[in-house]
Amino acid sequence: MALLGTNGAGKSTLLAALAAAYEPGREHYDGQAAVRFNPACRLVYFDQTMSDLPTTTKILDYVVEAEGVTEKDAIRHLAGAGFAFVRLKEPIGVLSHGERARLGFLKMKLLRPNFYVLDEPTNHLDIEAIEAMEAGLRAYDGALLVVSHDEAFLEAIDATRRLELPPSEVAPRRSRSSSYGPDPKSHMPVANDSIGAPTAAPPRMSAADPAASTPSISDDLSALARRIAPLGATTS
Repeated sequence: MALLGTNGAGKSTLLAALAAAYEPGREHYDGQAAVRFNPACRLVYFDQTMSDLPTTTKILDYVVEAEGVTEKDAIRHLAGAGFAFVRLKEPIGVLSHGERARLGFLKMKLLRPNFYVLDEPTNHLDIEAIEAMEAGLRAYDGALLVVSHDEAFLEAIDATRRLELPPSEVAPRRSRSSSYGPDPKSHMPVANDSIGAPTAAPPRMSAADPAASTPSISDDLSALARRIAPLGATTS
């Protein structure tokens, strides 16, 4: 399913809230959680800022963290994703934005998810990388919730189900600076409107402005979950 809407409608905020509610170690059918996930759900979340990538971790070590992936496997997968062997001991922080995105998507794939939550996944990718992602998502048979302004990408992955948020449906969050350090290979500005990570429990959102006269995030999550119930998430 594609989540659509104008800038500021709350798309990234809503995805961050959904991802933040996912805690694999929690009993999601205990009747207490605002958003409950099927116990079999394996959710991964791509945040367009990639702000929670561990920039001091070595590229190879980051991939080996995936369960069942040996160092030999990681080297092979990284080579397939365009990472030269001589660079695998470098920290993630030296990578360009496009390289970080490719690394993040490789790690998510190795985690064997059945629910992708993707926020503007094509922002930092070149044509070749976008086409590779499109092919991978077309072959993927699990649930997908994606925010993208790239209509060609949405058509390529057969995102035939669309849900559009009207402007201001979700309360705005206070901005938050990115955790990126200086990028030696790119001067591209980084958006600050969403947070999260595909490899760890996504961080909690900043509180919405209490003066805003808009529905609560839990209300919007409930509305969204009713639309995506077949994907494996329900609400109280």
